[in-house]
Amino acid sequence: MKRFLALLLCLLLLPALCACGGEKAEAPQRETLSVPGVDAASGAWIGRGGCFRLEPCEDGDSARSTFSYEGQEYRFYDGWDGSRITRGDETIYETKNVVSGVRPAEQGIWVAEEIRDGNDWYEHFTLLSGSGDERYSLHIKLPADSFPRTFALDGDALILNCSDALRLYDTQGESLAVIPHAEWAGGILTGSDGTVYFVDEERLGGGSVSSIDVEGSSFRELFTYERGSICRGDDSAPFLLIHSEGVDRVQSDGSASPLVIWAECGLSVSGLLEVKAQPDGSYLLTGFASPMRMLPAEPSELKARIRLTLGVITLGSEQVNFAMGNESLIRSVSDFNAWSTDCYVELLDLCEDGTLNAEQAQMKLNTQILAGESPDMLVFGNGKLSPFPFLRRGLLREMDAEFIESDPEIRLEDIVTAPMLQKDLGGLYLLGGSFYIESRCGLQERFGEVWGWDYDTYRRIDRETPEGSMVMYNLTRDYFFRESASRFLRRAVDWQSGSCDFDNGDFVKLLEACRDMRETPEDPNNLVFGLSSDLMNGGYIVTSLCMFTAPEEYARDCREMGKPIRFIGFPTPDASCGTDLNVVDTIGILTGSEHPLECWKFVKHCLLHSERDLSAYRPLLEAQVAEAQRAKGEDEADPLGMKLDPPMSDAEVRGFYELLGHIEHTTLYDSAALDIVREEFAAVMAGDKSPQEAAGLVQSRVSLYVAEQS
Repeated sequence: MKRFLALLLCLLLLPALCACGGEKAEAPQRETLSVPGVDAASGAWIGRGGCFRLEPCEDGDSARSTFSYEGQEYRFYDGWDGSRITRGDETIYETKNVVSGVRPAEQGIWVAEEIRDGNDWYEHFTLLSGSGDERYSLHIKLPADSFPRTFALDGDALILNCSDALRLYDTQGESLAVIPHAEWAGGILTGSDGTVYFVDEERLGGGSVSSIDVEGSSFRELFTYERGSICRGDDSAPFLLIHSEGVDRVQSDGSASPLVIWAECGLSVSGLLEVKAQPDGSYLLTGFASPMRMLPAEPSELKARIRLTLGVITLGSEQVNFAMGNESLIRSVSDFNAWSTDCYVELLDLCEDGTLNAEQAQMKLNTQILAGESPDMLVFGNGKLSPFPFLRRGLLREMDAEFIESDPEIRLEDIVTAPMLQKDLGGLYLLGGSFYIESRCGLQERFGEVWGWDYDTYRRIDRETPEGSMVMYNLTRDYFFRESASRFLRRAVDWQSGSCDFDNGDFVKLLEACRDMRETPEDPNNLVFGLSSDLMNGGYIVTSLCMFTAPEEYARDCREMGKPIRFIGFPTPDASCGTDLNVVDTIGILTGSEHPLECWKFVKHCLLHSERDLSAYRPLLEAQVAEAQRAKGEDEADPLGMKLDPPMSDAEVRGFYELLGHIEHTTLYDSAALDIVREEFAAVMAGDKSPQEAAGLVQSRVSLYVAEQS
């Protein structure tokens, strides 16, 4: 509670400080047109790390790993259709089994494959010649509940990391050592010194590196690191440590020195998974963005560009790995930085590699805003940051009036999500490059040709649905309340006029429905198995959850049921459209940014080049629909079965666009206003207030809240 009050106080201070004396806090001047690691007077390199530049990889090769054997280069590919090893254009080995690893040795190339026979797991080791001929093989049965993961080679020792232990064998298959570790924890890494180490890395970054004691069947911890992730090193150190500021060289005693500091080179790199030293002194960077090559450079080769900062904070009960939660954003930033010549975007992890939790990160962000040191842009929604405190304090720029109207390359009507965002936010203050659709479907024979259903209909169907069946699978009161109340908030609060409307019959019906609903939470007695079509046609469930990230998914749901269906979404008070848009990675430009036009250039780039989910830019969305209407070619690979067969029909296309045209709202809502409604609803559930009394109190409290903030 104390931390919450501190956060609230910090937020309440924002408008007072911004309005003090009628002036906003002055943002510090930044050296935006120089490279920090280069001395402005002499042009000499003065950075603590090395001087590097980046360039895209030309070949775009998708090999999982590359290695040399007998002076020739080999590539290992691992895909949905199996794995293979190539030498030049020749495939020397193929398998349909899961490959734990491929390692070259003096005798040949070792391949470790996972084989399952009933409930038994085996690891099959094959020693290949350089041309792929089998020289030797052995088959090792693993203990029950010990599942193979990765393979390494240390001299003549075959090292297999399993789910429960590190298992070492000689080349005859005899066990050398079994070193237990925590279930599914840790991994094996071959350092650039040729030694195999055990790395126990935390989910949020940081971990420990240990040597492997074969004779003692134990690990000996060498050092720990508090953040980032470890990979194989270069000629100067056995390890490289990747973190948000750059890459460090790390010795076996844990001592570290910077290989590169991105800011010193005027660069920004996020989402790295591996940095691999190359024979020519360059480094291959791979991760969530397109592969890049980092090359040693002269200071004069580095570009001086305007630095833009984009802050991301992850809100929720549990922190997640920054890169794993921001894959598409990382790709967008990387793509923009490779394309832009006058500015670049630095992606800021406001949780600082997991060292701050979400609440601490938000407190620090508020302090930065008070000091005029905020990022240029922030990412909102999708469990990240709520935009409403920023909107209420005038901290976000309105993009349609300030940028789009004067931009000759884009029209407001070409932004599919603009009407919903304007309606929910009171203006186009946020924009994202893609979206997906959240809905529920039901059989048309039950609901009719409608786009929504009201609470009276929901309550009637719930009463008619027998025990053992359910209107919505795994329905809890908290979920029903949150979905219902957050949707009502979007229509009840008008931030532009500073008014709200809760004291009415529609809101009373909502509270009554939340009070009287029948919960059907998942438990061992009602687990749902099988296709939604079988469950709905059999009367086991009345509606099914639908999420469309591609036009094909809309068509698949229509086809799966075998009967005409309606996408009705969640119940609404007036049976209006209950389907919502979830706009992915919505970006807001802060009013304190010194470079608003450059920020808009990045936001527009995200909109015009989105490659994830449904595109928010109408010409790209229409191209996605056209692709769904194209038949798959005979030689076209489709390992995930994404192509429709037959392709999307004209009727399905019309239905998709018709649904999209009826959607009124996004999934964004004001969490503070929802907390007020939740508190009053708790009194209804306790029997202390009637729904009518609660509606009046919500009207009074939210009116005061909106008036104070508007």
